[in-house]
Amino acid sequence: MATDANVKRTLLELQRKEDNKICIDCGSPNPQWASVSLGTFFCLNCSGQHRGLGVHLSFVRSITMDKWSPEQVKRMELGGNAKAKAFFRTQPDYKDGMSIKDKYNSRFAELWRQKLTAECEGRTWTAPPAGSTISPPARSNTSSPALLGNSSAQRKAFGSSALSSSPAFGNSRSQTPDPTRSASSASLTGAATQKQRNEEYFARLGGENSSRREDLPPSQGGKYAGFGSKPMVPNNAQSASSMSFNPQDIVNDPSAALTKGWSLLASGAQTALSTLGSVAGTINEAYVRPVAERVQDPNFRNDVTSYVSNIGLKAEETASRGFTSLSSYIRAGQQNGRGAYSQ
Repeated sequence: MATDANVKRTLLELQRKEDNKICIDCGSPNPQWASVSLGTFFCLNCSGQHRGLGVHLSFVRSITMDKWSPEQVKRMELGGNAKAKAFFRTQPDYKDGMSIKDKYNSRFAELWRQKLTAECEGRTWTAPPAGSTISPPARSNTSSPALLGNSSAQRKAFGSSALSSSPAFGNSRSQTPDPTRSASSASLTGAATQKQRNEEYFARLGGENSSRREDLPPSQGGKYAGFGSKPMVPNNAQSASSMSFNPQDIVNDPSAALTKGWSLLASGAQTALSTLGSVAGTINEAYVRPVAERVQDPNFRNDVTSYVSNIGLKAEETASRGFTSLSSYIRAGQQNGRGAYSQ
């Protein structure tokens, strides 16, 4: 039995082959993504377009990140970029430069998928006549990763069963019931049943809510108010009683007491903020704004300038008088000194 390590090693060896080292669609180097249904390697940018095709046309897997089955690895070994391009060029409807959508929705791409499936199953594949009509693979759950390694699933996912029941091959057997369609019908029935249960559940909740009291909040058994409902406006007495704190509430209902405590704390903080705002507004109106207006008044500036000038003049006069007195005192001392010397 092949281990995951062996599978990864095989995929990396396939990716290192000459033609697999570049993207089959755009030529970018070192492609890290592959199409199991086509057996080809491509880059990250092209992998997004392959996913958009649907798993019935291109089942995309990461070489390094996804889990691979031995059947999927065998399909990649039998395929490859070189073999796919060589087959495409032998078909009359193939042209270089085709978009990914046009290329893999084409007749030659469907023939390549059928040929690769036949080789994986050990069957001999014969190309249909050039003018014959082939049916593209149907979009079904048989292309899912869990079923991709199964032979019958491969035949359904890649079109061999569609060819075997096609009128172009002369098969007149009646078609068997499609299990995927039955599964889809069952899933739709289940979805309808689940929807009915959900509606009954919400109807029951609505009936229980309608019997609740409207004068109490939902946390105390009152009615829940939905979008568009008018909220309950308690009167002053109820508001005062509901916001008062009683230690007995902790014993009776700790959860409700804790909720009420948070409400009281929030209400007190809101009141403190509003009080602080009013005090700040009063200080601003009574002191800050008058002083600012007074400073901006031109008369105030002139008064301050004249006041400063008067102070300077008075200081100058005082200094001058002091200097004059000091000079007189010095002269008087000098005269007294001369008189004493002459005697």
